[in-house]
Amino acid sequence: MNKKKRHESQISMAVSTVLFLSAACGLFFSEHNWLIISSQVLVLILSSLSFLINLKLYLMWKKNER
Repeated sequence: MNKKKRHESQISMAVSTVLFLSAACGLFFSEHNWLIISSQVLVLILSSLSFLINLKLYLMWKKNER
């Protein structure tokens, strides 16, 4: 069961990374529309938090397997 959860955590970290990179690129190439900029900043913040939470869970499960 732990291997399945660890694998799901790895997938979630990958998705968070892709969301972060796409929002960062969109923010870099966006026009000066404050609605678009604020939504991309929100995606950057949420994807960073999601990545950090999943990284903590992944490391915790990896530590428990030893």
